[in-house]
Amino acid sequence: MKILSISTQKPHSTGSGVYLTELVKSFDRAGHEQAVVAGVYEDDLFEFPPSVRTYPVYYSHEDSRGELPFEVLGMSDVMPYPSTLYNSLTDDMADMLYSAFGKAIGRAIRELDPDVILCHHLFLLTSMLPDMVKEFAPGSFHGKIYGISHGSDIRQFQNCPFRRDSIISGIRKLDGIFALHEEQKNQIIELYGIAEGKIKVIGTGYNSQIFNMDEDMEKSGSDDPYKIIYAGKLSTAKGIFPLIEALAELDEDSEIPDFELLLAGGCQDKGIARLLSGKPALRAGDAGELKALPFRARYLGMLSQTELAAAFRASDIFVLPSYYEGLPLVLIEAMASGAIPVCTSLPGIQSWLASKIISDNTVLVEPPEMRAPGEPYESEIPAFKERLKDGLISALKLARSKRFDPDYIYPDTSKASWDGVTEAILKYV
Repeated sequence: MKILSISTQKPHSTGSGVYLTELVKSFDRAGHEQAVVAGVYEDDLFEFPPSVRTYPVYYSHEDSRGELPFEVLGMSDVMPYPSTLYNSLTDDMADMLYSAFGKAIGRAIRELDPDVILCHHLFLLTSMLPDMVKEFAPGSFHGKIYGISHGSDIRQFQNCPFRRDSIISGIRKLDGIFALHEEQKNQIIELYGIAEGKIKVIGTGYNSQIFNMDEDMEKSGSDDPYKIIYAGKLSTAKGIFPLIEALAELDEDSEIPDFELLLAGGCQDKGIARLLSGKPALRAGDAGELKALPFRARYLGMLSQTELAAAFRASDIFVLPSYYEGLPLVLIEAMASGAIPVCTSLPGIQSWLASKIISDNTVLVEPPEMRAPGEPYESEIPAFKERLKDGLISALKLARSKRFDPDYIYPDTSKASWDGVTEAILKYV
């Protein structure tokens, strides 16, 4: 089968980007011919198998001038790299996006002749795709077009009114939609008015060749501080502020064992940067000890998948206190690497873990009540911080058991593979 994958934003750099990348790698292992159209900067590198054709659409940033005179459109309002907010988009900018991506997609269709197009995120570009195909590849495409939702697109749809009616109309023209879990499927039905039969649940996966507990896994000594790692965009919506407050209070508790916080990911949030470093920006070169915090902490910067897996293996606990997620693949990556996950109990996560993980050890924390997707009521934060503290205490007890109990049972993550996700996609297309 010939498959064309499309994304408005950078592959590789965020959860949805890694999702696209791993699907492409899995399809490649199965022998399918592929191409990818994605929005990037000129100095970005594609990390796909050599057989995959790439069609970059270049955005502009600093001295780099691409065909689009603005920064990458980010599906989240805070991205790990310089980006443009959808709320700041104008009709002229949207028209330029349509033209630039339309030309790249038309060329990819003519050269690959795909049977299937998979466009990531149920938002602006995906809604434009049916019309793009007709205009830029007239008579050349005879396959089907599917959209893949990642959760952040639904949040953007709810929060950003830009061309909402047009987006709904375009999404309804797709041949089908793939959702990460049942709760997300129900959201799509309600928000976009899509027939239930057009939406299929495919879940997420992880790369077991990278994220695993190999023989070289670093072992913590009995007296070493417990390492608590966070990995992802360092932004307010990820719950960083209550996490720091919870850990600061735990650090003052004499009954809590010594710990160290490790932070991995990009930071474009000035408030978070000031909290962590005392400076208005946090860059890769700032990796090292975070002396502005009242407890032991280190910033690891942006990590490659291999580096992230090594950091997970060296950690005792993984924490993800997000206010909004689709189905965070970083959770399963951390778990597969031996870290005990502490995660907000967001829609779809608990049911997916129950269906895919044997001996799941995730500590789930009830999220705060939201006034809008990913935006909690301020009055809810103190109680959430207390629940987060309780979750971290439970995880520290589990981590102690992992260190000292020779019969400690690790979760079995083998059912959550990318090959399983691509098999599900191929079954439906």
